[in-house]
Amino acid sequence: MANIAVEKLQCTAPRTVGSFNTRVSRVAVIAGETDPKEALARVLWDQKIDGVIAGAGGTIDEVDGAISYFRDVMATGRKIALLGLGYGLSEGPGVEEMAHWMQSVLPDLHIA
Repeated sequence: MANIAVEKLQCTAPRTVGSFNTRVSRVAVIAGETDPKEALARVLWDQKIDGVIAGAGGTIDEVDGAISYFRDVMATGRKIALLGLGYGLSEGPGVEEMAHWMQSVLPDLHIA
């Protein structure tokens, strides 16, 4: 999971919890900024999910306890891995779409 996602998304600083080479068959994606414990709880409810790809910020930062929570789940014997891609890769596509929309609404304003 990690190797393919990192290559396709051109991620330069991935963070992993679990083995980088874990083989997965069902992956959940947590994009953007969200409450980490609530998002992980919803994702981990499905026992078939064995991989999680997440952005950064509150989604997976240790400060919010999400990584420790994820490690606790792994300690129960569940075979699962987490790949953190970073804020830019997670938020970038939505921000770009919003910029296009804003340009159509405010055509006289330079949107970068």
